[in-house]
Amino acid sequence: VIAVTVAMPTVAALLTSLRMYARLAVTKNAGWDDAAISVALLASIGTTVTMIAQTSHGLGQHISEVKKPDLKLYLREFWAMIIVYNISLTFTKLSILFQYLRIFPQKPFRMATFTVMGIVICYALWRFFSAVFTCVPVQAFWDHSIKHKTCQNRNALSMASTSLNMTTDIIIALLPLPVLNKLQLPSRQRFALMGVFALAGLVVIISILRLPALHVLMTSTDTTYQNPMAAIWSSIEINVGIMCSCLPTLRCLFPKIFRSA
Repeated sequence: VIAVTVAMPTVAALLTSLRMYARLAVTKNAGWDDAAISVALLASIGTTVTMIAQTSHGLGQHISEVKKPDLKLYLREFWAMIIVYNISLTFTKLSILFQYLRIFPQKPFRMATFTVMGIVICYALWRFFSAVFTCVPVQAFWDHSIKHKTCQNRNALSMASTSLNMTTDIIIALLPLPVLNKLQLPSRQRFALMGVFALAGLVVIISILRLPALHVLMTSTDTTYQNPMAAIWSSIEINVGIMCSCLPTLRCLFPKIFRSA
């Protein structure tokens, strides 16, 4: 778990650093998309920190072998991880959408992009508050000694969140393709551009690959033992999203590689 959750944000941080260099030092046109991806990276690093902390308090061990104080800490770190994980996802989506607004001047497309942005923000607010207040009082998420509490169905909440997350990813990946297809460019350049922007579809594929691990986690009573694969796929998902968002911005640094686009 530690190897993957450290390696992925490291690569994401490298590409984000190159992006910032390109935007601040080379083209000198940094924008909201760059600010959003910076927040996404910080949240990704926060996700990594919480995952590493979980390994110290029971992640990967059978729940029967985890001491109660450690289990309490593990659940608190898991709760925090859900929050920063979703923040990272949200700001990556917003970064891509801001990038669309930077590139495409067509009014209908911009209206569609603002609409999708509104949907993403509404989804993000729902997910943030539903994660924070999974249990009321909040401490009941990790402190099972609290008797008077109300908790949501975590499995249903997780499945609803995953479904909405994948839906918005698909919409974002497909959004610019009709506009790109209409561009008066040679077929090779047009398809190259479509390929670059369709990179967002990789996140959808990873989300699908994450589903079996998530299903095992949700249906298991041995959650500490079954969580590592879900944690690994979650780390891959958010960091690949950041990487894909950064790649189109690196054209000025690697003109030969991006020449076809």
